[in-house]
Amino acid sequence: MNQFVLEPVSRAREDTACDFRHAFGGELESPAIPPGGQAPCHLLYTIDTDDPLFPVRVPGVRFLPLIYCPQYNAAAMGYRLTNSGINIDFIESLEWMDDFPYGHYPRSFPRRDIRLERIGEKDIDLLERYIDANEPDPRDWDTIDSCEKELKALGYPFTQFGGRHMMWQDIPDVTCPNQACKSTRLDVFGVVWNTPVRGVYLWDDDPNYRAGNDTQIIYQMCQDCSAIHVCNRCT
Repeated sequence: MNQFVLEPVSRAREDTACDFRHAFGGELESPAIPPGGQAPCHLLYTIDTDDPLFPVRVPGVRFLPLIYCPQYNAAAMGYRLTNSGINIDFIESLEWMDDFPYGHYPRSFPRRDIRLERIGEKDIDLLERYIDANEPDPRDWDTIDSCEKELKALGYPFTQFGGRHMMWQDIPDVTCPNQACKSTRLDVFGVVWNTPVRGVYLWDDDPNYRAGNDTQIIYQMCQDCSAIHVCNRCT
């Protein structure tokens, strides 16, 4: 059963002052084009895994690219890092759309330096209360309303690595995209929301719609072969 990678717990903040070479956006030196596809996937983050605040590692890889394919009908996909680069093992759809998720969608996102910041115990407890209040049926609306006010002050939702995450549709029940691997254990290590850095919107360009856009991009890693599965979920 898929779970969360629980420790350490950090958030990604836009910041040039960092001892590690993390970045949001930019482009890969070698574009990652799905087999049979017509355009590259988007690079969301490049993570310097020397940073002890990042919760997973790929053997032999220091700079881990976190990619996704929103213009391919927002498909789920799976990939591995090999000696030759990024190997895309699986993609749910090859339907590529020039103006999706919205018109004039950028072929890449502006590169921004980021740092990982440890989330403190008090804020982890707040996130846990919010997650727990959303899981029962009926939901604990009083707790949800109280937590949302405090979370908004923290800038939530934000890109989070490690720990429990708010899951709109539970942890994705997926198996390893690497056909040579038989693992059924792919744990969530990161979630990216609509506004990863200032002025960049992954899912909309309409300010009237933006406030209610709770789409999340979920990253899971195989515990046996380090393949990555990435998909999106929304309310």
